Amino acid sequence: MVFVPKYDPEYKIWIGTVQRRSRNCVGFGCTGDSEQFRACTQFISKAPSSDSFMVSQWGEWNKFGPCSVSCGGGFQSRTRLCYEKCPGCLCEGPSTEQRYCNTEKCCEWTSWSTWSQCSVTCGEGGYSYRTRQCTCEQCESGEATEQIRCRANVPCKSITKTRVCTFQLIRGEIPVRIC
Repeated sequence: MVFVPKYDPEYKIWIGTVQRRSRNCVGFGCTGDSEQFRACTQFISKAPSSDSFMVSQWGEWNKFGPCSVSCGGGFQSRTRLCYEKCPGCLCEGPSTEQRYCNTEKCCEWTSWSTWSQCSVTCGEGGYSYRTRQCTCEQCESGEATEQIRCRANVPCKSITKTRVCTFQLIRGEIPVRIC
């Protein structure tokens, strides 16, 4: 079946469409019309141009929507509407279009390094550190360095008493240490 728009000169409008069907006579003595027409209910407010006579047309593409992910490769899509020239006249081609987005690698922290040696060689009160790297300019959360308190497994030697020494000048010229 083919849909053909029909112009009504009395009302000076295009009336939806007319549905037409045709048949061929095979042999002799065929009765009835070779074509039949019936009106459709959809109304068209203006005449279609000759180059788009029975072809439905796509509207403009909408803007692309947000990307499905913030990094690591995702998709974003956009749509367009089909403006049907007649009932059942569909547009050719897709109504949705997709493209890749945010294809850059996601920022992430590397594994932690091993803990450093304790900052003190004996006793308590030292710190040990470990570090990690961000794979891009700035990772979203976390720190690059971590520290904990530590103590050495070696006790510190006790400090012996020190003697208090003074200096005196002998004969006013030579300093002598007296302890």
